Amino acid sequence: MRDRQGETTHRTAEVRRCARCGETTAHRTSIRIEENASREDVQAENEKFSRQPYVVYCCSDCGRSVTEQVS
Repeated sequence: MRDRQGETTHRTAEVRRCARCGETTAHRTSIRIEENASREDVQAENEKFSRQPYVVYCCSDCGRSVTEQVS
């Protein structure tokens, strides 16, 4: 699935501890691919290597989002 910014996302549910709620709650989980370098910094043939995956966790109770880069 692609969102309006052209980022590839996949949504699932996961149970995690929420720092704001202080409890273990259900979180909506998505994967987002972002371009980390500006077009001026990367040559055209290397642009595909500047994209990095991130996991976004969003608490279903309070709405707090946490983004973590996948290594």
